[in-house]
Amino acid sequence: MIAWPLPSPEPAGLTISRTAPLPESYWQAVATGRWPHEYWLHTDEPTSDAIDGVAIHAIATPGPQVKLVGLPDSWWPIAQDGDQIFAVAADGAIYYRDLEVDQQLQVGNSWDDFAAKLQWRKPLLTAPFSPQVLAHALLVADANSLPPLFEILREQGNWSLYTQWLVALKPKFSEVVGEEINFARDFLPLSALQKHTLNTI
Repeated sequence: MIAWPLPSPEPAGLTISRTAPLPESYWQAVATGRWPHEYWLHTDEPTSDAIDGVAIHAIATPGPQVKLVGLPDSWWPIAQDGDQIFAVAADGAIYYRDLEVDQQLQVGNSWDDFAAKLQWRKPLLTAPFSPQVLAHALLVADANSLPPLFEILREQGNWSLYTQWLVALKPKFSEVVGEEINFARDFLPLSALQKHTLNTI
């Protein structure tokens, strides 16, 4: 799991009670962060994400139990993005449910079974998408997938958040982030402090 790297708060996520029927491997995973690097699940039928699979984003961390309308009372939600929900049932099986299209898939006999099926996939975003999806894409991106994500950040015009992402990603992607920083200093309406920050990384 990837820890949140920015000073700005991470997008709100779920919490889950430790009484949920999940193995110790789940709690160990979320102890280091809530964002999975391997996040793409192949499915045998189309989902709202793609014809061949679905993404899981921020994983629930220990805390007060959350109940979501549309799920059985015996399910514990472990991830949510809008109407797309992953949950663990009382027997430990993992389910995906899309409330908007009334789709339900069993995606793992257990958390460990489910987690073993997850793969990394190049993030390709198509609007509309949530702040959670954009943040996760930036966290798992490789160098080739970063430029279109930077373009999305520019379009949003939140220069504080934009600058924070460049600072966070620079150590891992020096060349591609360096090119973005050069563009930002020359053409974007950054504050003097933001430009100074980019000059010092």
